[in-house]
Order: sequence, then structure tokens, then C-alpha cells
Amino acid sequence: MAILLADSGATKCEWVLIQKGKKKTAFTQGLSPYFLTEEQIIEILNKELSGLSKTASIQKIHYYGTGMRNPANVSIVKNALRKVFNSADISIND
Repeated sequence: MAILLADSGATKCEWVLIQKGKKKTAFTQGLSPYFLTEEQIIEILNKELSGLSKTASIQKIHYYGTGMRNPANVSIVKNALRKVFNSADISIND
């Protein structure tokens, strides 16, 4: 099982992939839904996270980020993650 963890602010996002007891870390620009649309987030994920995400079939994503107390923002981020990682169980937290 591969699990992807994300801790995002407005300027950067740290990603940790946990698979078979090993961790890989990557960084992307921040994924704040206050400043980015769903389409822009998808573009960032596809461009900046492709090296990490192609190494595993990700089953779970735990995303922690700025603005996630707002249900509209949760929807933007969750929809973007679902379009990139369509078979993953996605959990969004603030």
C-alpha cells in the first residue's frame, strides 16, 4: 500500500510518499485554493509531482493545508486530487 501525505501552505507543499516502509519526499509550490483554481492545482500536481507519483500506485492521500476549514476550498482541492489520483481514498484536513 502506498500512502501520500501533503502539508501545504500558500507558498510551498511538502509531499511524503510512504511505501513498503520507505519514505520519499518532494516539494511543490503551495496549493492554496484562495489563489489557485482546480485546474491550476491539477496542472501543478501533474507537472511538479509526477516523479514521485509515478513510482507508486497511491491508495490513500492525507492532505493538510491552508484554507481547509472552508468547504468550498476543500471541494476544490479534493476534486483536483481525485482527478490526478483517481483511485485513491482522499482525506482533507486543516
